[in-house]
Amino acid sequence: MARPPSRRRMLQFEKSRVLETWRRGMIGMEAYQQLMADIDARLLALESGTDSAAPPSSQGDVKDEPGPPRPGGDNARPKP
Repeated sequence: MARPPSRRRMLQFEKSRVLETWRRGMIGMEAYQQLMADIDARLLALESGTDSAAPPSSQGDVKDEPGPPRPGGDNARPKP
């Protein structure tokens, strides 16, 4: 039976996806920096043995920045 991915590997994967999302212009620099800092803090907590399952509540502070134009020319964001 395959072993499930470790929490560390999941966080590293999350970092790679955030980087790719920023490179594609889907999030702005401020959001990118905040997300990476959050993931780094969770990695540090994991390595120091103080890991908690829930990410810090600072993610609610991430500001949404306009992304690149969407296919079809509509740059409107979906309504929540």
